[in-house]
Amino acid sequence: MYRKPGDHAGRNGLSRWLTTVRPEVAQSKPSQLLAVAVFSFVFLWMPDIDLVFLEILHHRSALTHSLIPVAILSWFLREWGPGIGTGALLGTSIHLSADLVTPSMVGFAQVWLPEPWQISLGSCSYVWLFANAFAGFAAASIYARRSFGAKWSLPVVFACAILAGSLYGWINEQSVVSVLVIWLMAILALWPERRWANRA
Repeated sequence: MYRKPGDHAGRNGLSRWLTTVRPEVAQSKPSQLLAVAVFSFVFLWMPDIDLVFLEILHHRSALTHSLIPVAILSWFLREWGPGIGTGALLGTSIHLSADLVTPSMVGFAQVWLPEPWQISLGSCSYVWLFANAFAGFAAASIYARRSFGAKWSLPVVFACAILAGSLYGWINEQSVVSVLVIWLMAILALWPERRWANRA
């Protein structure tokens, strides 16, 4: 098939932009900050995607109410910088922290293993949710150092956690207790990170 002389050059230019220029722009600090904000918001509700797949996943599935989806997303989008993973970790951790505010772990309130088991974790659901939320907040701050450095990673992550956590707890859960639990989880997990900010 005949191609104009400029076609090849045009494709080379597009290829170069996709493989070099675009990732460079995506990994700039403003772009990373935007990625943290956007993906923290999106992942506030991502764990409940198990409701779409109830035939193979129970609500509060151990697969979606964990850091597994974040790990998969971060791997496939790693060239776009750590802001995506940071935001996804924050959103997931906020959601799981709010799920801790459950009077009794029965029925859909429990964390469940997927098919073919469909077994609940019972009262250990509290441990599962706490461990994943705690690890997610801590990992978000560590991950953010790659974008914002040791000095700014903790303030960025903490501010996003408080703002997004307040939004989710107040609007979605309609619970002041949920907001306070999210704040407490963020403080507990991020408190040890002060030493990195102090060294910067």
